[in-house]
Amino acid sequence: MTPPPRRLGVGGALIILVWLAAFAALLARTVPVSGDGIYYFVQLESLVQDHDVDYANNLEAFRANPHVARQLDSGVVTATGRTPNLFSVGPALVWAPLYALSLRLPGIADVTLRGVPLALAVPSITTALVVLVGLLSMYGVGRRLGLGSRASTLGVVVGFLGTNLLYYSTFEASMAHGLGFGLVSLLLYAVVRRHTSPKPDRPGLPVWLGLGFLAGLIGLIRWQLLLVSLPLILFALWSERKRAPSSSALTALFVSLTLGLVIGIAPQLLIWQALYGEWLLVPQGAGFIVPTSPHFGEVLVSARHGWLTWTPLVLIGLAGLVVAARSTLAKPIRTLAPLLTAIVFVQIYVNGSLIEWWGGDAFGARRFADITGIVMLGLMVMFSLKKPRLRGVLILVASLAILANLALMQFYRHGHISRNQPVPLSIPLERVVDTLRE
Repeated sequence: MTPPPRRLGVGGALIILVWLAAFAALLARTVPVSGDGIYYFVQLESLVQDHDVDYANNLEAFRANPHVARQLDSGVVTATGRTPNLFSVGPALVWAPLYALSLRLPGIADVTLRGVPLALAVPSITTALVVLVGLLSMYGVGRRLGLGSRASTLGVVVGFLGTNLLYYSTFEASMAHGLGFGLVSLLLYAVVRRHTSPKPDRPGLPVWLGLGFLAGLIGLIRWQLLLVSLPLILFALWSERKRAPSSSALTALFVSLTLGLVIGIAPQLLIWQALYGEWLLVPQGAGFIVPTSPHFGEVLVSARHGWLTWTPLVLIGLAGLVVAARSTLAKPIRTLAPLLTAIVFVQIYVNGSLIEWWGGDAFGARRFADITGIVMLGLMVMFSLKKPRLRGVLILVASLAILANLALMQFYRHGHISRNQPVPLSIPLERVVDTLRE
């Protein structure tokens, strides 16, 4: 196998330009910290500035949010006497380096963006950068799997602009989904890079330690993403079995992966112990997950944030995974496609098992935004097919889907459609006109 190209090339440069355009055009309109992002941010502020897990004082700054005010006024505390926080600590840890830097550099603390202190914008800026890493990672995945630069570029750009990933990378970048996408895509690239490497030598144990750590960190972003990262690192270990000189060497790799995973997950366990007095729990309560009653159909096609309803491009991406598994494409992608398809179905089951399967206030099926990289790979496969007419149709459909996604974002942002309830099949003409004016 010939080594895949290492330079970004024209496709990589185009992806960066698209990201920059989205960042410049949309992030400027973003509320720096909002929604669930508040609960991620107060953990960041508490850890970096207060060095504790007492969030009540940090939440006071966001009392204007009705959910925050209701929680503070309720007086509910945990078994350790602290204010509960149902959200994971992963985003706070990823944002922490840039946030700490923004507080310590002379003069930076006084800088404002649109009248907002720079510190409040750090989560959105950091998330946008992690999303860029994810986009370039997926571009690298496509090229390493032999899908070509053009198809890889199209798959990434269309997947970014035509799904709700764009919304959660810009307008609500203080939520966890953009980070989830970026880190999952980075892990997928690392796994594919190892799987397709033409070199016979084995990487050192620190590399496998790093893979395990990245898998654990992904679980810190959102717990359900462990069901994405764990299969990927096990696939990497399975791929390595032919290169390992002995079973003991393979065992050493497994131990390194496991150690890295434990290190990656450990911060959440420590936070839970300090906050709730328990090492393992479901902070939302036992009734949050109902595994015996999954809402498969609603999660996929409901007008209330159904994944396929709001993001029809997903259908093309999933079709691409099926094509990849049954086609004459290179062996690496034919091997990987069934695993990624299984990961998607597991996410459908998990999201359908949640008591609030529609995701509350959400732009589309927000819990699936984290695995947009898998959809992108499927799109790459479809764009790589040697059928000019089909490619032309796909480009036309993708263009329409992107325009529809941008329009839907505007309707959602300006309150012309419900954030929580099903979207009507038709939108009054006057609302369309108002949105175009805005």
